[in-house]
Amino acid sequence: MPFDAGQTDVATAVDRAADVIEDNPERYRFIKGKIPDCRTPGCALGWVGAFLGFQARQDHRDRISQVCGFSNEARFYVWMFNNVGKDWMRDTSVCAAGLRKLAAEIREDKR
Repeated sequence: MPFDAGQTDVATAVDRAADVIEDNPERYRFIKGKIPDCRTPGCALGWVGAFLGFQARQDHRDRISQVCGFSNEARFYVWMFNNVGKDWMRDTSVCAAGLRKLAAEIREDKR
């Protein structure tokens, strides 16, 4: 599935990542840790980075976390765990729900 990775605002990038992860579960792998390209799966932060225009197949998780309002990748993981539970790492619907909640917080300026 090709995707348009053009740069966008952070909340929209998070929502777009949620859509891809939920609609295409085969494109999500928590453990990947890299920004996907049109052929590879990616992690949640990787998909957000892809829609923000970060370079594919690179590891920018801390930088992407910071753009989303967290001090580092670990703080993003803690936030996801506290907001949607541990299943977000394996369940695409739970991951997508967490990302959508994050996008809403970003829009409300709570991040």
